[in-house]
Amino acid sequence: MGCSHLVKELGDIEDVIRHLERLALIKFTDDERVKLSSEIRKILNFFNQLNELGDLKDVEPLFHVLDIESPLRDDEPEVCSIPASELLSNVLREGSYVKGPRTVTG
Repeated sequence: MGCSHLVKELGDIEDVIRHLERLALIKFTDDERVKLSSEIRKILNFFNQLNELGDLKDVEPLFHVLDIESPLRDDEPEVCSIPASELLSNVLREGSYVKGPRTVTG
C-alpha cells in the first residue's frame, strides 16, 4: 500500500497541503507551498523505498547503525581530591539538601 495513501486519498500534493492548512489552521505562501510540496515528495519517496524492503522479520535488529564500540568510557568510581565541604561551599542548601535553580515557573 505504501505511505503515499494519504496523497491517493486526497488527490495530489496540493490537496495534501490544503488539508494540512486546515488541520493546522495556518495559511502557506506560494513559496512555502512549493518548498513544502518538494519536501512532502521526498518524504513519500523515502517511505516508499522503505516499503520496497519487504518482510524484515528475519533481520536481526541493530543496537547501533555502525559496527563500532561505545565511544564512552567505562564509568569507574574515583576518589575526589577536593573535600566535600569545599565543593558545597557555594551552593544553596535547604536542610541537608542541595537546592538547584528553579526550572519551571508557574
